[in-house]
Amino acid sequence: MRLIQAHVAHDRRHNRKPLSAFAAAPKLYWSAFNRAAELPLHVELDWQDTGAPARVVAAMISDHPAIRPASVARIA
Repeated sequence: MRLIQAHVAHDRRHNRKPLSAFAAAPKLYWSAFNRAAELPLHVELDWQDTGAPARVVAAMISDHPAIRPASVARIA
């Protein structure tokens, strides 16, 4: 959380949109996030520039979406 807040503070000092230095995650990761189990983390950040809180969502998935399991070679 402190890392995110530090990035937001830096962006504000330089008149940039918060977290604008970060590109959106690829669709592969958003798909994995959508099927992940949400963790019980209830945190809101105060985005003073917008007047609205930003919800932080943490989730866990059992496998890495970009790594496919190795196939097992069959010996005849």
